[in-house]
Amino acid sequence: MKKRKLYLALAAVLASFNGFAHKDCDLAVSMTPSAGYSTTVNYGDSCFFDLKITNNGPDVLTITDSLFLGMVGTSSISLIIPPGPIPNGGSFTLVKKTYAAHDIDTLRAADKVVGACFVLLKQSDILVGNPPRPVTETYEDTRAANDTACFRVTLKKRPANGIAGPGLATESLQLYPNPARDEVRFDLKPDNTAPVLVSVKDITGREVRRQDFGVLRNAATNVALDVRGLKPGLYFVEWCNGNRRATGKLVIGH
Repeated sequence: MKKRKLYLALAAVLASFNGFAHKDCDLAVSMTPSAGYSTTVNYGDSCFFDLKITNNGPDVLTITDSLFLGMVGTSSISLIIPPGPIPNGGSFTLVKKTYAAHDIDTLRAADKVVGACFVLLKQSDILVGNPPRPVTETYEDTRAANDTACFRVTLKKRPANGIAGPGLATESLQLYPNPARDEVRFDLKPDNTAPVLVSVKDITGREVRRQDFGVLRNAATNVALDVRGLKPGLYFVEWCNGNRRATGKLVIGH
C-alpha cells in the first residue's frame, strides 16, 4: 500500500515512541451528529459531528499509540492521541471533530444529499518529517471492516427569492478599502462555535473565490480576504457564520 505522508511539528514527539512492542488493538470508528445539530441543514447552517473511537481489544490502547484519521478521497490526515489508557471495550470521543456546512451555493431546484467518509489509517502507511520517515509502529489493527465511518446530510434548497431561511439573519457587510486591489477587510463578532465561510461572486452569480476561516474564538475579529487576481469590476461578498449571513458589494479597482 502506498505510504501516506504527514508533515507535523509533532514528528519529533512521535519519534520518541521508539521501543514499544506491537500490540493487537481492534479499533472501530463511528460518527454521530453533535448535540443540538440536525442532519437536515438549512442554507447558511452547519452540522457538526462527534467522532468516537472504540477499542475492541484485546490489548490496551495508550497515549503512545498515535492514531491517524484520513478523509477518504483526499490527502487530509489528522493525528489523534488517546487521552489515556483505553482498555478492551473502552472508547473516547472527539467532540465536534468535523462538520458539513451549507454555506455558499447557487440556487438549486431541489435538496441535495452530501456525505463524506473518514478512515483510521494504519501506522505502517504513515510517513512523518522532512525527509519523510516511517512512524514507529506500536500496535496492529488487522480488522479493517470497522475502520471507516461516514456521514450524510441533506442540504435544503436555498430559497428562490434570496431571502434567508428560518433562523438565518441577514446583515449588511461593510468592506474596506472599497474599491480594493490586494485585500479587503471587514469586522464581525463571530459565533465561536461555527466556522466563518466567505464567498466572492461576480455579477453573473459565479463564485470566483471562497475561503473557510474556521472557528474564530475572539469576541470581535477583523478579517482580511485576499482578492489578488480578481479582474476589475463589481463583485458580491458574502459570509456565513452559524445562523448569521452578511452580504456586501465590492469593487475591484484597476
